[in-house]
Amino acid sequence: MGNITSRRARPLNAAEVAARVAARLDAQIVELYAIRDGSAVDPIARWTAPGVTTPASESVALTWFPWSLGNVRPQHYLFVRNAGALPFQPENGTTIGALGISSALHLPIQSRPSATIGAVCAYWVDERSSWDDDERDAVCSWALDVLVDVA
Repeated sequence: MGNITSRRARPLNAAEVAARVAARLDAQIVELYAIRDGSAVDPIARWTAPGVTTPASESVALTWFPWSLGNVRPQHYLFVRNAGALPFQPENGTTIGALGISSALHLPIQSRPSATIGAVCAYWVDERSSWDDDERDAVCSWALDVLVDVA
């Protein structure tokens, strides 16, 4: 009798998840973040489309994240159609628009209700009038698989 082997796919790493999310959402930039100690947010993966150049995000205080809107704390998502005026980082004064980004999406990733462990941020160069939240479950599931390993 022969050996039985599993054909189970290996889990995606954070960089692969960022690329997969970008393809699914047709985004030019996707970043995955993990919440550290309930007080800071650390970038753990980033994907950018060919030809798109923006500086990498840095760790920021949870009270600032995302884009200085830290007190908003969306449970499902925050989509900003006209995101150009939002700050990129707390210290340098650069706006998202100065980096060539027009629209932005913030998806909190929760391990259980009210237990946010990270986030996905997606960016588009061309302004989008809306975001199809039917994509939310798939994107959050992929990111959760990675963030559970990081937490």
